[in-house]
Amino acid sequence: MAVVLGRRDDASARRVVERFGKLELPVRTDYWSHDQFFDAASQVDALAGWAADLRRRYTLPE
Repeated sequence: MAVVLGRRDDASARRVVERFGKLELPVRTDYWSHDQFFDAASQVDALAGWAADLRRRYTLPE
């Protein structure tokens, strides 16, 4: 699996991932927002603190 990581409102990156999805590639390509990435990382005990630090640094408060 390959992941394109970007802002939750990044329409250009989402279009790129859609185009990759139409190709016959040996790996799946998904789009993850930073929030989705940090949510997934926070589910791993060893990464929870790291994910919280990066979330504070790289995402805007809602």
